[in-house]
Amino acid sequence: MYEKKLFVIGSIFLVSSSFCTPLSVLAEETLPSPIELNFSLEGKFIPDSFTLNIDEYVTGEVTGKKIKRVELHINDEFVDKTRPFSDGTFELDAKNLIKQQTDKVEVIAFGSQNGNDQIQSQLVPIIVEEMILTVNDFTLHDNSISGTAGNRADSVSLFVDDELLKTVDINNDETFTIPLDSDEITGIEDSVTIVSSLMNKELTRTTVTINPFDLRASIDDFLLGESTSISGKLSGNGLKKAHTVRLYVNKKRRGDSQLNSNTSFVIKARNFIKNLNDTVTIAILDKNEKELARYNIAVISPQEKDPAKQIKEWFPDPNFASAVARYLRKPIDSIVTKEDLASGPSEIFHGAYNKIKSIESIQYLARVTSFSLEHNDIEDLTPFTKADKYELLRSFYLSHNRIKDITPICELLNIDELPPRLINLHLDFNQLDNNAIKALAKTSAFDTLIHLTLNNNHIDDFSDIADGSFIHPYGQSEDTTTPHWSARFQYISLPKQQYTDSFEFEIPAKNIHGSPMLEIDKNGTTAGWRLDGNKLIWDEIGDRVRELIVTVVDRSVDHSPRHYGPSVTYIIPIEQLR
Repeated sequence: MYEKKLFVIGSIFLVSSSFCTPLSVLAEETLPSPIELNFSLEGKFIPDSFTLNIDEYVTGEVTGKKIKRVELHINDEFVDKTRPFSDGTFELDAKNLIKQQTDKVEVIAFGSQNGNDQIQSQLVPIIVEEMILTVNDFTLHDNSISGTAGNRADSVSLFVDDELLKTVDINNDETFTIPLDSDEITGIEDSVTIVSSLMNKELTRTTVTINPFDLRASIDDFLLGESTSISGKLSGNGLKKAHTVRLYVNKKRRGDSQLNSNTSFVIKARNFIKNLNDTVTIAILDKNEKELARYNIAVISPQEKDPAKQIKEWFPDPNFASAVARYLRKPIDSIVTKEDLASGPSEIFHGAYNKIKSIESIQYLARVTSFSLEHNDIEDLTPFTKADKYELLRSFYLSHNRIKDITPICELLNIDELPPRLINLHLDFNQLDNNAIKALAKTSAFDTLIHLTLNNNHIDDFSDIADGSFIHPYGQSEDTTTPHWSARFQYISLPKQQYTDSFEFEIPAKNIHGSPMLEIDKNGTTAGWRLDGNKLIWDEIGDRVRELIVTVVDRSVDHSPRHYGPSVTYIIPIEQLR
């Protein structure tokens, strides 16, 4: 009887509190909250929160015996119904039906199995968890891939070129390690993806960046009739794995030799190499005899050691050959040797605006102080890796080409003996992506660099450059000795994305500190957006809009008018689902 009286008083409170403030205050001091009183007869009806992309069922709890049926409605459409279990809990199937946080998800309680006697309804809170899947740095020939997977994931899977190779459980501390066999990831061109899952349902996936295995070899040619062995020296970060050198002649194994303490090697070869046409290779192995690298060895006659050829024969690209002839101040059909090329003038090489496609044999121009090769059609820089040294080289001017990979320049700068003291490196208007920043960060010779320009490329993650030896202020220098770099006007075209009502774009750009670049350039961004954390959201998009433009800038280093941080523009084709 006492409970019923309390309910009556509570009901009076509900009706009267809006008209009489003093009565409301009195009720709060003497009675439980109105919603609790309401539940005392009908029973509590409490849905749990639903985590988007993780949960598959809407769950909750009821108390009391009046609730006989619970229904699930999504966006006002009936989806499922159930009776409460004996312990008062319930679950309703919502697999793949709740797709975004703005969905209206409602559970409704009824007093009978089939009737329309609704008792009450509750909205289900929808939670969006940030998907956590990170992969530690991975270098070709590593024995495993490791990382962290959150969101209650219980396993991660390894895909290589879209083929599932293996799945492992996640540790209690949310870390994982996937062991690798030697033949599973064989090159940096492999497409490697890690997928995290919960109860065999994919949560998220991430692409693994394969860092190149840095092992370089300087190996002497084999001079037929004179040489008795093949000698060379290894360098690069991959040295710690190198253990054994193996000689192959015409595909036959002919001997092993271990590296010396100074990373050099000598392997006997005279009794095995008999002809100029013999195929000779050197393989570098680790302690487990896993092959790390393989190099072809040239077999030459004494007459070939320093052949004499026309300039246009040394340099296959006719436009490049013409530029070399101007540099040497000789006609293009002049006969020259390697020694002639290597003893050219110590001055700038002028090759800009020449429609050059190939720089093959550029390694022989050992006394060039600056390579001016802007406004050409150059894509491949690997000839630089064949150079012994460029001790006079101070500048690369390579803007306005089609360069995608700058690791050959970085390898050149890592030469152990007399590396170039590079001052200028200009790479504007090329096809560089985030791998360029990783390569630059690993190059030790950048402590002498004064000017680095990366404008108008496809870079949006500058965090790795903070690990390099280069000093990091952006923008224009007031003198010629203060280091500066510039990386404005990056353009990145994304795949077409679909949306229903609103459109969300999570900004991936990172500055040198690893922080998101969240300063939005209003003039360079499609209007109608609002910023929520690191996401841009368009609540309404016009019917005729077919792409969105997002431009972000970073001024975290220097905010003065002279200095400009990186800017990144994303072009996002969109399609509305009807």
